Amino acid sequence: MPEALPTRVLIVDDEEPLLQLIQRFVSHAGYEVDVCSSGADAWRVFSNEPARYSLVVLDLTLPDMPGEELARRMLEAGGAKLLISSGYPIDIEGFPAAERSRIGFLHKPFVPRMLLDAVEGLMGKRA
Repeated sequence: MPEALPTRVLIVDDEEPLLQLIQRFVSHAGYEVDVCSSGADAWRVFSNEPARYSLVVLDLTLPDMPGEELARRMLEAGGAKLLISSGYPIDIEGFPAAERSRIGFLHKPFVPRMLLDAVEGLMGKRA
């Protein structure tokens, strides 16, 4: 039986040090990782091949595009789950009911264990 391909994760955050930190922890957990530091970049990468990603870790506060708009676009475009990361609360009730099971929330600031628990929880695995 062929070995399963690693799960690919797209990480979107405009804070470079945090982007690198998230990338490091997620990749060490066995995921293949792509990163983007802007909403426009993330949409370009994601929309070209939405089926490529199983999960998107998305900061809601992006300078060039509202994170909620990007989240809605990504949910409509593909089957990827979204782990929304923000220092501000978010009401996922604002998303379509059918999509809510694909959305998780990670409140900033967080420690690596919280990040990995949130990723594994959304992916249906246990860290």
